Amino acid sequence: MLAVVLLMAGATVRWAFFVDHYQQFDDLGLFNPPYMKAHYGKVTYPAHGEFRAMTIHPPLHYWIIGTLMRLGFRPYYAEAIPPFFMILLSLVLIGAGRFPVPVKLGLLFAPSVLYFNYVQPSLFGPNMRPDTHRSLALFAGLVALESGRISGWNKALLVLGSLLLTFSSALHYPGAVASVGVAVYALWVLVETGWRRASGPLAALGAGAATIGVPYLAAFVIPHRAQILQLIQAADPVAGPLASLGTHMRFYEVFWGLLRAVGPAKLLLVPVRFQIPLILLALITLLVPPSTRALAIAALPYPMFLLLFVQRKYWGPGYFLPEILLYIAGIGVAALTFLYVLTRALSTQVRAAVVSISVLFIMAVLITPGLRVPHGPLGPGVHEAEIARAAARSILGPGALVASRQVILFYASGAERYYDVSADVLLDEPPDPAAYFAPFDSVVEPSAFSADTWNRSHKSLTSWYADRTLKLRGFYLTAREPALPYLMLTAGTPATVEGHALSGSGELARYVQQEGGDTLLVAAVCRPGALPADSRMVAHAAFVLPPSQQQEVTVMLMSRGDHALASHVRRTCHVRDEVLLKKVSVNWHDLVATLRDDRPIRFYPSWADAVNRHSASGTPGGGASP
Repeated sequence: MLAVVLLMAGATVRWAFFVDHYQQFDDLGLFNPPYMKAHYGKVTYPAHGEFRAMTIHPPLHYWIIGTLMRLGFRPYYAEAIPPFFMILLSLVLIGAGRFPVPVKLGLLFAPSVLYFNYVQPSLFGPNMRPDTHRSLALFAGLVALESGRISGWNKALLVLGSLLLTFSSALHYPGAVASVGVAVYALWVLVETGWRRASGPLAALGAGAATIGVPYLAAFVIPHRAQILQLIQAADPVAGPLASLGTHMRFYEVFWGLLRAVGPAKLLLVPVRFQIPLILLALITLLVPPSTRALAIAALPYPMFLLLFVQRKYWGPGYFLPEILLYIAGIGVAALTFLYVLTRALSTQVRAAVVSISVLFIMAVLITPGLRVPHGPLGPGVHEAEIARAAARSILGPGALVASRQVILFYASGAERYYDVSADVLLDEPPDPAAYFAPFDSVVEPSAFSADTWNRSHKSLTSWYADRTLKLRGFYLTAREPALPYLMLTAGTPATVEGHALSGSGELARYVQQEGGDTLLVAAVCRPGALPADSRMVAHAAFVLPPSQQQEVTVMLMSRGDHALASHVRRTCHVRDEVLLKKVSVNWHDLVATLRDDRPIRFYPSWADAVNRHSASGTPGGGASP
């Protein structure tokens, strides 16, 4: 048993701290709240327009990450510590609990789903979103509550379990229903022991829930109830069973496709292929052993709510993690319990040998794929957004006032002063765009959602680059993170064009405009998909123009000597820019080290605040308080 616990713990250490943490769109934006906690002492979300408090998500998860950053942990480690702790806590609770041996071993296998070798490495990896953290806290809470029940309603375990279940409910709005699991155990103890004997366990359950629930309600939910309700109504997350089931099954289709690299462990998730809800199978398998029956019932509220009533979940794989964890646990418990029944007639030594070999085989199937995953080209300790930020700062210098849209590039853009122009230029439209953008050192345009605009001229930031209102100053291109490529634009005429490109193998290069350079940058307005990335391009990114224009700006780096590719681009598209660049290899470790001198970013609620405070003393200063 100890060997299994140690192996799982070792796999967890590697999963959390020794592989690349890939950053998706949400991770880049949701880094803002913990960043504000780390640098200003309060969880706010100014990059999203929430200057006084964060309500788009509950702030607890981001408060924890920000506090860890404030203590000196880099973002990579700060986002990994909370889920890592929850897994270790689960392993300890299972190993030390009074569960029968086959139940213990089955429950221990549940976290193995995190280590499957997915095509998309960040599917359930540590990240800035709260979903993995929340799912693991929910699992740990259920294990603690069930361990307390089968230990004669152990009060310490009941306090811990109800605290963890309530804690998981406070990490994200959809998880709020998980706290109903505490009520399941309250009813169970009443039925099992009667009113008189139930008073102690009930007090323990209430104490654990109140420890998290009371401050969460008093400090966050009640003061911000109007904003929370408005947010939930705008998101429109709830639907009827048919719509919700349809979205659930569409995720199953995508998830099954991502399992193609998992190997034999894929067989465990065959029900996904046939669109059988995993929570129903988890319920059936966990109801069989007496020592997991209450756990099976108490686990139901969130997964069933997700299955039947939540429609906004397709792009959030972490929403599905609790049902997957419970399903893997149920399969493990059922298989090993069945094996115990089959071997009942054998001698103790033979039975132990059979079970041990079976456990080792299951461990090999579940754990080995995750252990084979390479650590990634960047390795532990760094986010690519840090590389992008250091790269941008090397071009812009200190004190840069940067404009952008969305929330994802507040950090990677290299800004020391940041203003989101979305409302000014994409909802409304300035009468003179060039004058509007002139005060900014850089107007940073991400490739993600570059077509979005609702202004009267149907123009986006990319549109103003295509029509020469904005000029190219720099760029950051990457083969790793789809949400990170961006252009650095300016209303003036830059002295030179500079930029960086990170290859899929983790090699970073700096490109500086120079006559006789060895690399050609081409930015061309093309039909959508006319210039897909191919092996001849050193780097490539497409910035889609608004739908009315039915075009995209394709930016690529190629060898200066590749005349065939350059000619093909000129024939196929309208060339916006051609620039000769000199390539210089860069050690990104040294580049990231320059962030030691980085100053906290200031955020502004209006164009006037950003521009006036930037120019008041000739150098950037001031800024909106968080």
